[in-house]
Parts: sequence; C-alpha cells; structure tokens
Amino acid sequence: MLPSQDLHQRSIPCGITSNSWQAGLWLQNMRRLRKFFRLPASERIILLRAVALLAVVRIALWLLPFRILQRMSAKLALRCGDSGNTAYPINQSRFSTERGVWAVQVASRYIPRATCLTQALAAQALLGFGGIPASVRIGVAKEPTEGLEAHAWLESGGKILMGGAEADQRYTPLLSFSAGER
Repeated sequence: MLPSQDLHQRSIPCGITSNSWQAGLWLQNMRRLRKFFRLPASERIILLRAVALLAVVRIALWLLPFRILQRMSAKLALRCGDSGNTAYPINQSRFSTERGVWAVQVASRYIPRATCLTQALAAQALLGFGGIPASVRIGVAKEPTEGLEAHAWLESGGKILMGGAEADQRYTPLLSFSAGER
C-alpha cells in the first residue's frame, strides 16, 4: 500500500476496498456465514434442507401444473415421513415443529420469490420428513382497493404454523390438502 493512500482504502480479499458497497456486502455475508456455522449441526442440516426444498418448490411452481406438484409433494412427504422407511435417511434426525417452521422462514429470505405458497409447500414437506403432519390451506380475501388477494398458510393440529395467526379468519379457504390426500 502506498503511503499516500488513505487507511480506509485497505484491500479486503478479492480486491474489494473497505469504502465500497461491495465490502459491506462481503462483510455482511461473512457475518451470516459465521452465524450459520455457530448453529448446532442439527439446525444447520434443517436449514440447508429448507433452502433446498424452497428452491425446488419455487422452480416446480414455475414449471409444473399445481396439481402435479401437489401429488408429488404428498408422495414424497408420505415416503419420507414413514418412520419405518430406511431408503430416506432424512427422517433419522427428528426435529420440532417450531424448528422446521423457523428453518423455512429463515431460508425464504435467500430464495427469490419465495411466496407464501412456496413457503407453505416447502414447510409441509420438511415437516413431513420429520414425521409431523401438516396441511396447506389456500384462501382468498376481498380487498376494497386491490380486489381479490390470495394467501397460503400451514396448519397442524388445528394450529396455524406459518402464514399469520389470523389467516383462517381473514381469508375464505378455497383449498386444503395434507400429505396423505390426493
């Protein structure tokens, strides 16, 4: 570094200078990675599974008709949720409902266009892998200024897990399905 250069111009790896927006992005990503690696191994695994499921569901929603995606998701969740099934080792590490929902909510921040439907379908599959049954509900509400607004949420045992505590009151349910339904 030349003596005339400002101390704030020191380089960070990859040639990024500390006063650029790229340095801030680099440092932010490094903090996220550190935070990720501080998590217990079981939570890192759940989080990685949530990222993978969200990405697959998002792409599938773009490419496949909803009915086909629904059937595929139900079959996969049933197969993986079966505790006697040894073909899918994903169910060997059980986790709580709250941790599964947490993982999908955190992972959804990093998947583009991870809508409420994407999150509900991914969470249903993830919870199914853990042996936790859940139902996806899709409803609509009439908004005075915007017309119809659609929303998806996830329920298990009569309790809303994801999508807002008042979703069942605000939206009129149109469709509901569990992993075992066709």
